[in-house]
Amino acid sequence: MAASYTDMLCMTPLNVTVHIAGSEDNSIYDNVIYTAWLTSLVRAYMQTWYPDGESFSAEDEALLAMLPAPYTAPNGLAFVAVLGEEESREMPVGCLLALTQPDPNNTDHTVVDVRKMYVTPEARRHGVARILLAAAERFARETGATALTLCVSADRTPAHALYLTEGYEDVSQSEDGFWHMRRTLTKR
Repeated sequence: MAASYTDMLCMTPLNVTVHIAGSEDNSIYDNVIYTAWLTSLVRAYMQTWYPDGESFSAEDEALLAMLPAPYTAPNGLAFVAVLGEEESREMPVGCLLALTQPDPNNTDHTVVDVRKMYVTPEARRHGVARILLAAAERFARETGATALTLCVSADRTPAHALYLTEGYEDVSQSEDGFWHMRRTLTKR
């Protein structure tokens, strides 16, 4: 019998691993598993935007059908966070999609745009989001990006607060209620 989220989250220390769906370094089997987990997590994220069981938009359905593309190397990555010590006990608990983009402030540079970060409700407040953001930062540094960018709905106060503590700054707020945020990467 598989362990429950509660059992897994009570493990000390918390054992979270981040996998990359669609990576050429994975076996075919692993890519099938990671892609299934990624699709399930992105679907759960999207459901938070569709109250009362509304149908997904055609654009959202198309994204789900083609994951992990376009979030594959060299222009993007699809991260899946799993909890567990053994392959047979791993549980997907979060995801983050990252895509390189031209920097709107300087077209000679690129940024990594963080999209659709989601952590399952049971795994929240256990550092999973920070682990995913660290993976996105590593990808950004490896690609030579100068910053990470993201948008977060103004009504997602805990997420906005997390991004602020992780060094993101509010750049602007759109009329539809989204904060556009940026974290400039310093050279190490």
